[in-house]
Amino acid sequence: MWVIAIGFIFIFIVWVSWCVRQSISLDKRLKSGDVRLLSSSAYHISEVIRAPLGSRVELSTSIPMPTQQLVPVRLANGEIVLLPLSQILQRPQQ
Repeated sequence: MWVIAIGFIFIFIVWVSWCVRQSISLDKRLKSGDVRLLSSSAYHISEVIRAPLGSRVELSTSIPMPTQQLVPVRLANGEIVLLPLSQILQRPQQ
């Protein structure tokens, strides 16, 4: 029984160390700019970003902006302009 448990622990340790070595190897290849990574079948590349050294890529989400209803308004000089409805409602009545 102990032999089987020790065998599983050994296999698990070997697997974890292999994963760590692969990760370190990939980091080194990325830092060195290895172009062979682009054509490698071992890695699935979904996006390539070219930016100056030291740049960071951050995930961002768009914030929905409220839509404003524009209404035509005739000015005193005769021009017609489009103004947001909220601005017209806030104007004091003359």
